[in-house]
Amino acid sequence: MEGPAAGRGHRTSHSESFREQSGPRATLELEKYERLAQARLQRPLRLLFSELTGLRLLVAWAPPPPLSWSSILPLCRTARCKRLCASARARLHCRRFEEECLKQVLDSETRGHEFICPFGVRSFWLPIVLADLCLGIVFIQMPADLRAGHSSSLKGRHSRVAKEHRRRSTDGRHRFKLAKGLLQLIADDLAQTALARAERLDLDRLSKDVTAHEGLETNLRRALHKLLPFVAVKPAALACESHADQIAHQMLDYIGQCYRQPIGLEAFATRAGMNAAYLSTLFSKTVGLPFRSYLKELRLEKAQALLSDPLRRISETAYAVGYTDPNRFRLDFKEYTGLSPSAWREALAAGS
Repeated sequence: MEGPAAGRGHRTSHSESFREQSGPRATLELEKYERLAQARLQRPLRLLFSELTGLRLLVAWAPPPPLSWSSILPLCRTARCKRLCASARARLHCRRFEEECLKQVLDSETRGHEFICPFGVRSFWLPIVLADLCLGIVFIQMPADLRAGHSSSLKGRHSRVAKEHRRRSTDGRHRFKLAKGLLQLIADDLAQTALARAERLDLDRLSKDVTAHEGLETNLRRALHKLLPFVAVKPAALACESHADQIAHQMLDYIGQCYRQPIGLEAFATRAGMNAAYLSTLFSKTVGLPFRSYLKELRLEKAQALLSDPLRRISETAYAVGYTDPNRFRLDFKEYTGLSPSAWREALAAGS
């Protein structure tokens, strides 16, 4: 009988260490990755998995804090498991065995755990890990009629029936191995997708921080230039910029100063006496985002900070960052953060 390795220490899992953190950022980060994983593991993918391997892809999602994994045991609640664990004693035995399996699955160094439970069911558990967060466990079970070693109990090993059972047993092991590899590919794809999204968000955030600092420096230089004319209005680096970069910086300064107002690209084009279509292309190539997308994301980031004030209404927050329609603001905010403005505020309050 195979099972969890004896005497192996249980290290703190990614999920446990993360869920112990406090603050709205940790909660929101967890919810963001959970939505991503759940979106990827919906019914179409499970059906495709079943068609390719002949096995069912099962998922157990991590319990919400402050609950622990032990609160949702047993994870395997298939009809077969329920039939094998019909008695209270069998269920207790199964629960204790799964607790030991969880220690291995949630170990940060494992790439899944294959075992045969005390009732003869071969299973494979693989944690769903995104950005160091264990969001759940995907697992498979070998069907009863395909389990290895079933033909050894038959009389007449050279009979047609015994040969058929051996063939089915070999086929079952092959399917199980294929399903394990496919599960690991799915997990790797989820991790790479999460990493790519996180890196993009980091780059966007860094770009906005740089733009904000450059705008602040320009404003300070303008104020100093009035008092000390020998101080250049633009730093040397900006003075050497191309014409396109200079225009893009002017547009970024314009957005940073006027985002609270109902502004648009056409307004800046009229103000600068330039073609709006040309400015749109120039801005997208230089900044990496369309003008409207950059403006919307800046407004929504400013709104995140304003929502920390429980006395400020959602509509007041929308108007304060330049929205003219609070309903449009709510839709954009949920699309950008994954949470409604009120849910974001509740998360902030829960973490304070």
